[in-house]
Amino acid sequence: MRLLLSGLRIFSETVHRRMDDKLVTIIGSEPLSLSLAAQYAERGERVCYVDLAKNRLLKETKTLHVQGIWNTRVELNDVLFSLEEMNPSETVVIAVPPSKFSQVFPVVLKNVREHDTVIFFPASFGAISFMEQLEEKGLANDVTVAEAVSYPFVCAQKDSNTIISQSHKSELRVAVSPESRTDSFISELNEVFDIFSVARNFLETSLDNINMTIHPLPVLLNIGAIERDASFRHYIDGVTPTVGKLLDKIDAERMAIGEKLQVKLTSALDQLKKYYGDSNAANLFEYVSNENGPYTKVGRFGLDSRYVMEDIPNLLVPTTKIADTVGVEVPVMKLCITLAETVLGVTF
Repeated sequence: MRLLLSGLRIFSETVHRRMDDKLVTIIGSEPLSLSLAAQYAERGERVCYVDLAKNRLLKETKTLHVQGIWNTRVELNDVLFSLEEMNPSETVVIAVPPSKFSQVFPVVLKNVREHDTVIFFPASFGAISFMEQLEEKGLANDVTVAEAVSYPFVCAQKDSNTIISQSHKSELRVAVSPESRTDSFISELNEVFDIFSVARNFLETSLDNINMTIHPLPVLLNIGAIERDASFRHYIDGVTPTVGKLLDKIDAERMAIGEKLQVKLTSALDQLKKYYGDSNAANLFEYVSNENGPYTKVGRFGLDSRYVMEDIPNLLVPTTKIADTVGVEVPVMKLCITLAETVLGVTF
């Protein structure tokens, strides 16, 4: 009996130690990734934040403040500036722009172990690319990979370790591989966020990222006003009835691709109504330019912002390539890409 009790005690201590040692590592560089760190930490998780923006005050204090519609103050377990400093972690959240994937993936792949979890926020064809590299390592069936359509929050940076939470989505979808782990993974994720439901696959999550619909064109079609007026608001000022019609057309093209692929997508307008509530808006202009809607405090984004430099090459461009492959005409998407390339003098 004494031997049995001793064995149970050792087993209990081992399990307790493993639970205590569980770590969520979040790789990010902007307010949205910080909002994930705050949410995980507030729910009691040990969080290591790898800050590619190298915010010195955040590293020194390891304290993160959230203000706005959500107010909290959390302590992070650690803040790192270098990916090479990362240790293996049970959960790794990749919350960086796709342009950083080539920098992030090799380090994550080096550290990843059987039974670990890698989560992408938001969807931008990143999980598909990562899975291909996992397969090369022979770990595709041993590591859980998930991809959420979008971030749970809309945020802005106030200062070095303070973010402003402007709105919060009430529902989001996430795809999981291997599919057999979907239910258990979403159950665990909802212990932190409580808003996630099932998406069928990573193609669905990436094609359903409506940033390609609502981000680039309002910048490109309002660049003069944006450059002159520091108080310009992307949605309230930038989405006029005419711009709104073009957003509706881009979204119709996106939906047509999904229909051709037999991937069930959700229109941008229906997604926004699910995220933030139904305002009885009949189109995107009516929804996003509503002074009582979720976007009243979203400011201006210029040509060098992620709305253009990330969402066009990493969402619109691959989506148009898919459209060409399956034979769907997407003239407004291609117009948006051409306009951006012409203005910026680049080729995406």
